[in-house]
Amino acid sequence: MDEVGGGTRARVGLMVQYAVTRVLAESATLALATPRLLEAICRSLGWQLGEIWRGDRHPGVLRLVDAWSTQGLGVPDFAIASSEMTFPPGEGLPVGSATGASA
Repeated sequence: MDEVGGGTRARVGLMVQYAVTRVLAESATLALATPRLLEAICRSLGWQLGEIWRGDRHPGVLRLVDAWSTQGLGVPDFAIASSEMTFPPGEGLPVGSATGASA
C-alpha cells in the first residue's frame, strides 16, 4: 500500500475499519471472529494470503492462530509449515516487529 496516494490510502483504511467493525459486531466471541477478521482484512487490502500470530506466554513464543488465502492460491505446504512453527523472541522476525522491542 506504500505506492497508494494519501486519499486512496485513507479510503482503503476506512474500508478495512468498516470490514473489521462489521465482523466484530456480528461475532459472539473473538475466537469466532478471528477467521472472518483475517479474511475481511485480506480482502479489503487485496492480499492473497494472511496469517495471525499470537504471543504465547508459556513457553514465550509466537504461534500461528489462523491463516486465510484466496481459493486456488495453492499454499498447503506453506500452511502446514506455518502451523508447525514457533518463534522465540528475536528469532525469525525483524527485532521489534513482533516482540515489542526497539530496533
